[in-house]
Amino acid sequence: FYPMGWDDNGLPTERRVQNYFHVRCEPGVPHEPGLALPLADDATRKQPPRKVSRQVLIDIIQPRVEEILELTLNELKKSDYFKLMTAGAVLTGGCAMLPGIIDLAESIFDMPVKLGVPNTVNSVTAEVNKPNHATGVGLILYGYQHKAEAEGLASPNETHLFDKIADRMKRWFGVVNRAA
Repeated sequence: FYPMGWDDNGLPTERRVQNYFHVRCEPGVPHEPGLALPLADDATRKQPPRKVSRQVLIDIIQPRVEEILELTLNELKKSDYFKLMTAGAVLTGGCAMLPGIIDLAESIFDMPVKLGVPNTVNSVTAEVNKPNHATGVGLILYGYQHKAEAEGLASPNETHLFDKIADRMKRWFGVVNRAA
């Protein structure tokens, strides 16, 4: 049983799987087809992590990604959004950086798929322009761009709160430039 929606806490998917099963990927370890890994418990975590091949991690991750993409496709079809997706789909988030996920998504969705990254932010760090920050950056930019429209509708306290959040995000990631 591999849960959907693992809380990633910013960890790459491979690292989350390693922590979940208390294993470490070692390049020289031979592949063990059909290896069943038990969930790590407190006793297991007191011992050094078991060394496994990278293929073992792929064998764990790939079926979960396929299942998530198939469930996503089913939900899109139920909501009628699928008919509106004539140009394809965009994947964002940390899992969108998994090697091969774009090709897998294209085969499951039967349409073009691309990797979504924030591209309107000039920042002190390139970290902000990665797919795992696309939603957060998009929400900040949306709020920033629509701030003037909302000021007439928002109470002074709500505007002040947004300004505080925007200022803090600017300090964290650098200055946000609006796309021309």
